[in-house]
Formats: sequence, structure tokens, C-alpha cells
Amino acid sequence: MSLLLSDSSLCLNDFSRILYSPPSEWNLHVDVVDAPVVGSGLKQHIEYKITITLYLHGTYPAFSPARLFGNTEPAVIAERTEAIKRFLNFVFNSEVLRKSTSLHHFFESKQLEQQSGNFVENKFFDIMDKENRVD
Repeated sequence: MSLLLSDSSLCLNDFSRILYSPPSEWNLHVDVVDAPVVGSGLKQHIEYKITITLYLHGTYPAFSPARLFGNTEPAVIAERTEAIKRFLNFVFNSEVLRKSTSLHHFFESKQLEQQSGNFVENKFFDIMDKENRVD
């Protein structure tokens, strides 16, 4: 019986999926921060407390600063539109982030507008509908 996961679909959480992805996309550092002896007699044991620091390679694109006044000006809207576009392209181009259950849960409840050519059809669909999935 193999102890290795055959593919990332068997990973139970985002952290496991990140570890399954190529190491060129992440770096991990583990520290033992405390190792107290607990219990007594035959039940005495050490409970190791560790911290895990995960570093994803790459820098998230910067968002435009928040504005209370003038946030509906065309220049501000254009700047934020570009920032959102850069961020989403960054997320979808990262294998680790693209496979994140958080991202998938976010889009499961959304309806996406389907585009055809240079115009947008007035047709909406849920990306999790079977006929729209790419397996």
C-alpha cells in the first residue's frame, strides 16, 4: 500500500494542496517554539508547539489606496479596474492560488457573464454547473 498521494484531489485542505504543488512556488519554515513536559508518571510526555511559516513566491499586485471622497471619478474607477485585473490575473496564473478551495468557494456562489467574441451575451451561468465544468 502506497503512502504517497496519487494526486492533489486527495488533499483535504489548502495547506496540503500547497505542499502538493511544485516547491518552486512556495517555501516553508518550521520552528519548535516550546516543548513543555506535561502529565505525570506513565502519562508524562512532551507536547511540541510549532509554528509554520509559509511563503508563496511572487508579490501580490498592489491595490489602489482607499478613497472616501471622489471614489466614483472615472480616473479612480479606471485605476481600481486595472488593479483588480492585475490581481485576478496573478491569482489565476499561480498554480497554488488557482487550486485554493477559498477561491473555488468564492466563485461557486457567483454567476459569471459568458462572453462570445467581442460582445457580451445576456446569458448567465453558475461556473459549477456540470455543463460548464472542464474536467
